[in-house]
Amino acid sequence: MKWKGERPMAMELERAALELVERKVRGYVEHPGLGPDWAALAEGTDWTGKDCLEALYGRARLYVDGMELIPSSLGEGLCLVTGTAAVRGEDPSRRTAALRISALCLCVEDEMRLLHVHTSVQGEPSASGPERSPADGWGPGADLLSLDLPGGIICCDNSPELRLLEYSEGFLRLVGYTREEVRDRFDGQLAGMILPEDLERTRGQIGKQLNRGADREVEYRIRRKDGTVIWVLDRGRLVRKGDGKGAFHCILMDETQDKHARQKLQDSLERYQIISSQTNDVIFEWDLEHDTVRYSENWRQKFGYPPLPDPPEAGTQWDERIHPEDRENLYELVRRVKGGAPYAEAEARISNAEGRHSWYRIRITLQHLEGGTRRRAVGVVIDIDSIKRQTQKLRRMAEQDTLTGIYNRRAAQELIAQRLEGIAPGEMGALFVLDVDDFKLVNDRYGHLGGDAVLTDIAGALKGSFRGEDIVARIGGDEFCVYLSGVRSREILAQKAEEILKLFRRLMEREDRHCLSCSIGVAVSPQDGEDYHSLFRNADAALYCAKDKGKNQVAFYVHGMGWSERKGTTLVRERGEIESERGEGFQSGDLAGYVFRTLYEADDVGRAIALLLEIIGKKMRVSRAYIFELEEDGQYLRNTFEWCDEQTQPEIGNLQRVELESIKDSVDVLKERGALYIRDVSKLPKESGTRMILEPQGIHAMLQCAVRSGGTFKGTVGFDECRGAYVWTKEQVEVLSLVADIVGTFLVRYRAQEKAERVAEDLTAILNHQQACIYVVDPDTHAVLFVNDRTRKAAPELRLGDTCYRAFFGNDTPCPICPLGDEQADGTGRRIFSRLLGREVEAVATEIPWRGRRGAYLISCYPVEGEGGDNG
Repeated sequence: MKWKGERPMAMELERAALELVERKVRGYVEHPGLGPDWAALAEGTDWTGKDCLEALYGRARLYVDGMELIPSSLGEGLCLVTGTAAVRGEDPSRRTAALRISALCLCVEDEMRLLHVHTSVQGEPSASGPERSPADGWGPGADLLSLDLPGGIICCDNSPELRLLEYSEGFLRLVGYTREEVRDRFDGQLAGMILPEDLERTRGQIGKQLNRGADREVEYRIRRKDGTVIWVLDRGRLVRKGDGKGAFHCILMDETQDKHARQKLQDSLERYQIISSQTNDVIFEWDLEHDTVRYSENWRQKFGYPPLPDPPEAGTQWDERIHPEDRENLYELVRRVKGGAPYAEAEARISNAEGRHSWYRIRITLQHLEGGTRRRAVGVVIDIDSIKRQTQKLRRMAEQDTLTGIYNRRAAQELIAQRLEGIAPGEMGALFVLDVDDFKLVNDRYGHLGGDAVLTDIAGALKGSFRGEDIVARIGGDEFCVYLSGVRSREILAQKAEEILKLFRRLMEREDRHCLSCSIGVAVSPQDGEDYHSLFRNADAALYCAKDKGKNQVAFYVHGMGWSERKGTTLVRERGEIESERGEGFQSGDLAGYVFRTLYEADDVGRAIALLLEIIGKKMRVSRAYIFELEEDGQYLRNTFEWCDEQTQPEIGNLQRVELESIKDSVDVLKERGALYIRDVSKLPKESGTRMILEPQGIHAMLQCAVRSGGTFKGTVGFDECRGAYVWTKEQVEVLSLVADIVGTFLVRYRAQEKAERVAEDLTAILNHQQACIYVVDPDTHAVLFVNDRTRKAAPELRLGDTCYRAFFGNDTPCPICPLGDEQADGTGRRIFSRLLGREVEAVATEIPWRGRRGAYLISCYPVEGEGGDNG
């Protein structure tokens, strides 16, 4: 199975690994002459036990009656597959034997390969069947337990104590205990090793997951023998025997570093290193003084040719690599950075060695030397081709009428408005509004499916009768419009309209069906309207007159046409909703997958969420899409994101503090069921707090989905319909609920990161405003981990990682009266002469926790009273 460059999900990896192992094991058993030397084996594959069947059966013909295999993703493209295969020979007197299988697979260049295979026979086949292991058949087996995999492998029962049945040496390394210590100290129970404050939560999560299936994935903390606390990711599956009893086969991974990385703020260098090592992005450094660029080593892998040494500018080799439509955009980016812009980004299509263009986002940050001298710029080239093309596809789907494939009403309005805004002086444009005459008779005679087929024929015929640049759209159940740019004369328009009338008659005559005709209203810009609404209103008025005069004809708009002298109001008709525009035809998996990938790969999650609300709102044809987040006090909801269509008034400014108690009826439903679906707001009880909030906003129907974190209600993702009562389909509700879950998960993480950044900024600001020189030192290496602004001003040459005794005191070894150490770090000061500052300072050392380290020291240096000079 290949993924064509996209990052495979864990479920896809497991499925691919399972298919590969099943196929290869069957070939190994039934076609032993092929041996294990298949193309799917990776270089250096280790296959042990490959002769076990021959030793048992000789060279007899063997068959596989069935396999029970369990795949488990280990991350980084690795997947473990374990289980048994029932093997029998041609001799009916011999019973089936159980072939135990353990296989380690790796995704290599988008294809699954085998790294390690271990096969063994589970007992000698006999009339009583295969023998059982001492653990009564539960354990993963010595072959699996002996694999040198990251983390540990365990087999435990499904009791509250999670009693350990078997476990690997890797598990013992993970926890730091011996087998005897696990048995004696913890009574052989995994529950005894989990921190008490995590145990009940872990048990609850396992119980909930087992209600949905056999898989479990939980996180908890274990205190190792050396006293350190680690976070463990526990992934496993419940395997049941014939008597119904079950045991878990689990893989345990140490995710402590990942956990801490999500909780602490990374400085620029750390983020740069993480990005460089964990992504496929191309990193580059631009020497502005010499105008040369150096790229990371993965440039050639990404594009298939050596890096270009010059920055992207006109007249260089870049002209051949950048898509013609994007060249000026990228060249302008370079000019902005050369002009001193501190940060700039652009998107452009760059070709690979085969000439295929892909979308990339280029980001550049300007760096300065001390004193303001320009030195260099650093940047990244991010592959956004998949997201860009999917976004374009989704936008096209949002603009398309599902039934006919041409533009829908909203897309036509936006596109025509853009054309009118850019119309050149002296240029004319024209808008045709067409209505099928007596279309109800078509539906009555041929049914709605037949009517849909006629509408599709009409759309195709109209599309083929106009130029590619003309805008053809379906704007109502049986109404269409066409906008033409660059019109030379009204005579040409009249001729084109007559062609359309004839076209309609021919459509029905081909199959001897009911005679079909249409009426057309035409308005010309700029004289009949310079904006969309004016032009459309007048074309619609002309259409009404054509209908009034007997149908099957064309009417051009003239001033005053369509106005009632008695009422003074326009006779433009209300248009019905097009059911096919309401998102019935979208693919749920595509939408949910797109939302997840967009948020997972987004650098700015907040911006990505705002864009996704717009795209989903347009796709679903709703009036408003929005997010409410629960305030920290838990008493109010705040509207933080909102997208509205052009006909809907934004409400985000009026919904910044919505009291939960006032909408308790809705919040209770959301907390209990996860979703709130109101088809018709007017049918809610008049005293309902929800109705009193929704009706003033003009909301007729609403769908809201709960945002949760750790099972706690955190807010809602909602969709409003302001044009009338509306019934969402079951598929739409399920998809929107799934999308809301995905958006909510990323939103909670995004807010947590924002909060961490604010706290870090506040703490840094506090330290930077202190009068003392403050820095943090590693007590083991004396390396400087942090300095405040006053310290950096006093020691401008200092770099993080330098030793404190050399940077501040000019010594080659630690100071004789170093303030570090248990007995000195008591908050009292010591006088030390600083050669750098040229004076005595009083240094106070205090032990503090620091970014996951066991301990670091905060040093505060104050000038000794009465001494001259200034330590700043």
